[in-house]
Amino acid sequence: MQNDFIGSGDKSRRQDWNNMKKITDKNGRTIAYENDVSDYRNEIRDGSNALLGWYNPTTGKTHDRSGNVVSNSGDARGMLIPHSE
Repeated sequence: MQNDFIGSGDKSRRQDWNNMKKITDKNGRTIAYENDVSDYRNEIRDGSNALLGWYNPTTGKTHDRSGNVVSNSGDARGMLIPHSE
């Protein structure tokens, strides 16, 4: 799946595992990735690369994977990462 286009917007930005920012738990396991797709879509993906949601810095809204607004007050992508005990 590496280097596939994702989302809409700037097609010059590709999904590339090497360019996605890893988010790790306290034990160093990768639990999510941040991926900036365009100027209008900053995604959060789980460790298996499934979309969890995105933040639109232009509108200041965070959306879940279904497109529902989960925050009108800034980047809240962290709340979309599943937490394990």
